[in-house]
Amino acid sequence: RVFDNPDKVFDRAILQPESQDLDSYADGVKYIVEAQQRSACMYFDDGSINQACPPLKILLSIMAYGQHEGRTERDPEVRRLFTRESLLSSDWYQARLMAKQKRDIALWKRHCDDLAAGLREYGEANLALAETIRRRQALAAAELTRVQRPEYITDLIGTLGAEPSL
Repeated sequence: RVFDNPDKVFDRAILQPESQDLDSYADGVKYIVEAQQRSACMYFDDGSINQACPPLKILLSIMAYGQHEGRTERDPEVRRLFTRESLLSSDWYQARLMAKQKRDIALWKRHCDDLAAGLREYGEANLALAETIRRRQALAAAELTRVQRPEYITDLIGTLGAEPSL
């Protein structure tokens, strides 16, 4: 309802800030900045700042405190952090890729163990099922070998990886 008829909920001055007088417009900007500052400070208060990627961590610091190590959002060094290359080469991202590899290894080991247990339990009673389980074991073993390779990390580049603290 609000999106269909915003003028019924908000007056014209709110919907068109450019039509406001300068003092009202400045107050609006001030309230937005204060709300962003409060939101950014919450990341520091609850410690979740430690999970943020490097550019976001710096941006939140700038939002909360007005600067990060003496730099603002206009500093070329800060702006360079917002490139794909910078993020992918960061220690933060590498830790996420290593965490993802560890989880994938654990997942495929669990699949291999479950298939072996299924074969022991059901294999003798049903030869067709036993053959299906053996095929799946071969696939799971191949996948486990693939994710255990050191090169697997490079296969993960471009993904989100996994949160190391979980």
